[in-house]
Amino acid sequence: MEKRVKRHIKASSHEFFAATQPGLEHLCLKELAGLGLAGPDARILAGGVAFSGKLPDLYKAALFMHTPNRLLMRIGAFTATDFGSLSAKVAAIAWELYLPESLPINIRVSCRKSRLYHSDAVAQRVREAIFERMASIRPDWGKPDEKSGVQEIFVRLQSDRFTVSIDASGELMHKRGATAGKAKAPLRETLAASILHLSNWHPGLPLADPLCGSGSFSVEAAFWAKRVPPGAMRDFSFFCWPAFSKKTWEHLKKMAKEQESLFSSPVIFASDKDGPACQALAERLKALNLDDAASVTKKDFFALTPPCGQPGLVVINPPYGRRLMDEKKAKDLFERICKRLATHWQGWQFALLVPQKSWLALAPPGQIKPAILHGGLRIIPVVGRVE
Repeated sequence: MEKRVKRHIKASSHEFFAATQPGLEHLCLKELAGLGLAGPDARILAGGVAFSGKLPDLYKAALFMHTPNRLLMRIGAFTATDFGSLSAKVAAIAWELYLPESLPINIRVSCRKSRLYHSDAVAQRVREAIFERMASIRPDWGKPDEKSGVQEIFVRLQSDRFTVSIDASGELMHKRGATAGKAKAPLRETLAASILHLSNWHPGLPLADPLCGSGSFSVEAAFWAKRVPPGAMRDFSFFCWPAFSKKTWEHLKKMAKEQESLFSSPVIFASDKDGPACQALAERLKALNLDDAASVTKKDFFALTPPCGQPGLVVINPPYGRRLMDEKKAKDLFERICKRLATHWQGWQFALLVPQKSWLALAPPGQIKPAILHGGLRIIPVVGRVE
């Protein structure tokens, strides 16, 4: 078994898929290119970027990338138009080379324009075929440790063509390893990182996050500024794979650690009028070893002046949505925020999330980016400079 794993998994090149929010695939491809992982076959697909490499390339993507929601490894592709053919082709995949010994599996299926259109029935046949093969090779495999987590398997069916992938991430990749404080409608870190990329922020530019809430912008900017890999303090599903090399993973982390930066004074300034949210963010930054790059202050935005002499980027994710307040109050608050931005932040670049298209007229003039999904709403980023 070890020889087969080494020959077919460790020594071979594989296709991976970095899943991201639709509309942000180009940012994901840019990140891959910056890591040297976007080879000539890297390509944007709906909802992510496909790229090829060996397992250490997957580790590198998991360790360093900010924008993907999930990483997958492709392990099979075939055509099937009936359940008998589906079962036979799934059973032909060498699952024993991929699947951990002790994790239960969960099958996630999407079907479009295919003769096998019932996702639950497809999932059941896939599960049965996997169990049949695994039981013949590892008799105890059918009794996994339910406390160990779940290995997810993704099956995509399009026009009778199956693509089978194994999840490399486990928890979604916005989970950075230290628990975020409770906040109302928090912005996912992967989305915050994408907004920073859209606004062309770089670590040489001060960053103000004056309505920080859970602090997603500040955390991502601090990772970036300190060159701390966002995946260094969490686990991934591939840790349990038969082919996983802990030695290679630890080597990548060690090399990254040697490249980290230290700050004598912060370059990221987070603030909010919510005291407990500020305290939780400060504790999280400390747990992630980012507190030298970012400071947290309890301060109302409408009493706040720009935090340093040099203009930088101010990022604002205003309160909105029915969970927080009614629409009229949210619109009035948004208008007040925009007026404060226009009168007190001259010379600063800005990235503003606008929760409704009709509110764009209230925002400072800037470049309107494609809408993104957040909390079930289509949010419109606007980036520019306060004149």
